[in-house]
Amino acid sequence: MASTDRRTRRHAAPYGVDRENVLTSDELARFLAVSEERFPEAYSLVLFLADTGARIGEAIALRLRDIDLGRETAWIRRSFSDGKYLGPTKTGEEREIELSSRLVNALKADAPEVFGDETLVFPSRDGTLLDPNNFRDRVFRRIVREALGPHRRFTPHGLRHTFATLHLARGTPIKWVRVQGGWASAKLLLDWYGHFLPSEHHGFADDLATALDGAQTAPRSYSSIFGETRRPRTQAPTRDCVAPRAGLEPATRRLTADCSTD
Repeated sequence: MASTDRRTRRHAAPYGVDRENVLTSDELARFLAVSEERFPEAYSLVLFLADTGARIGEAIALRLRDIDLGRETAWIRRSFSDGKYLGPTKTGEEREIELSSRLVNALKADAPEVFGDETLVFPSRDGTLLDPNNFRDRVFRRIVREALGPHRRFTPHGLRHTFATLHLARGTPIKWVRVQGGWASAKLLLDWYGHFLPSEHHGFADDLATALDGAQTAPRSYSSIFGETRRPRTQAPTRDCVAPRAGLEPATRRLTADCSTD
């Protein structure tokens, strides 16, 4: 019995995400719309979290000199941890990330005309580092109530979970997702969100030969997390939107365990 239990534990998924802390594509669209209309002062920060997968501490620590709006990129160099400590990112590494077109437009609209090297992108009202707890209590939870309902539990970190799950559901290259969000490894990313990847295990044996022949035919079958047979994507996903088209959200009912530290 003991050995059976050990085998069960060894093959069990080590991580998971609470269902309530992941949004479907429709929920994300509604969440952003409520933020933009009802809480415009917080919209750029909310959109940044949704479209980059960054941790909230990384977003709070971001300076205007870390952003290149012309190239639509930003450098994540540091993090504001626990609302107290300004230091390196969680992994200790800096990374360059891509910015969506809609995020670039929002940041341009909010950028001050005069700023210095240490001017923050998402400052508090007095220009200092934003208190993440105040942001959650006074702004984020109000957006949650209006967009998702009074009984929905959802945190800013949930936008990071949503970013990963929706991108994996769309077939975005896992290396891009990992670098963009700053996960320590592709393995860690798969441990957290791998169940959103296509689950078909047959029908792909001829793919390499087909590719070498230059043919554009699809595999014989391609069932995935979407719950139906679909042809693979034939073009890369655009950078302009995190969420897939309505109706193509992942089967988030499969998320059962709790987490908050990835």
